Amino acid sequence: MAATVPPAESWREPTRRLPLAWGGWAARSVLGLSVLGAGAALVTVVLEAVSPTSSAAAVLRLSGAGLGVALGVVGWAVLPARPFRRALVAGPAALAPLAVAAGPWGLIAAAVPLLAWLIVRERPLQTLATATIPIATTLVVARIESRPNPLLPGWADALLVLAAVVAAAAVARTVHVARDRRRTHLARWRAGRAR
Repeated sequence: MAATVPPAESWREPTRRLPLAWGGWAARSVLGLSVLGAGAALVTVVLEAVSPTSSAAAVLRLSGAGLGVALGVVGWAVLPARPFRRALVAGPAALAPLAVAAGPWGLIAAAVPLLAWLIVRERPLQTLATATIPIATTLVVARIESRPNPLLPGWADALLVLAAVVAAAAVARTVHVARDRRRTHLARWRAGRAR
């Protein structure tokens, strides 16, 4: 007679299991992502739209970029995760949007916040390969946009690469869920055979 296997529990983010000092997991996730997005958008807009032709414009550009980086650090600090993981990624990931100043090729730095996200969300090592998605997207966009007359403005290039980062994060989550479910299924199968 075959042993009955109880239904599989629904998968949960590893960071949902952490005890949080303040706020709920969903609220902190939304707030952290919103602040991160606002910081990256501010850096991108300021570096793309404000040309440093005068000292006032240079001050505006530097202060806007500085505020965007500060918002990035705050966003990483708010996200629900283990404190050492947030501290590890906050600086490099918050500074990555500054690479937009280098033009389309600078967008390759979009892989840094993605890798930071994978670390903070406690994704398995094999998901680090998803960083190739925004890198490949950047290479294509930069190749097209490095011509004398670019097809898109810089902010549109940044949006394309951002879409690649979001897609890569979704792929990484899917890989994580599949790996955990496969392990759970294998453990239940072994437990059934041991009886």
